[in-house]
Amino acid sequence: MFNVQCSMFNVQSSALIVNHVPTLNIDFEQNFLPGFIASGQTPTATIAAASNISATAATVNGYVNANGVPTTVTFEYGTTIFYGSSVKAEQSPVSDNTDILVNAIIEGLTPATLYHCRIIAVNSIGGAYSGDITFTTQAQ
Repeated sequence: MFNVQCSMFNVQSSALIVNHVPTLNIDFEQNFLPGFIASGQTPTATIAAASNISATAATVNGYVNANGVPTTVTFEYGTTIFYGSSVKAEQSPVSDNTDILVNAIIEGLTPATLYHCRIIAVNSIGGAYSGDITFTTQAQ
């Protein structure tokens, strides 16, 4: 479901007055415009264990099912669940109707540090977040 906001403005002198801010909710699985039918489904994303972990780099892994719709795949990572950094999956975009292995190499990490990671998969129908995993870089 997408949320679209529209504002109607009324200008009097030099003041801008907002009269009304309606909210329009569109369910893309409904035929809401003549001749337009959204097809496909939102993607699914599953995070897997990180691999090839060194003091300053790691490979992050997971699976994405694009449900037949071209899907951009990004890994978010950081030292908290607020992440803060991201890297695009090497296989992005994906568009298959089955779970596809995706991964990315993260470099420039701090030695002996706990990191959180998750996948974000987004297509024209919607998006999905995987769960969170953690890994710890090696000491130098």
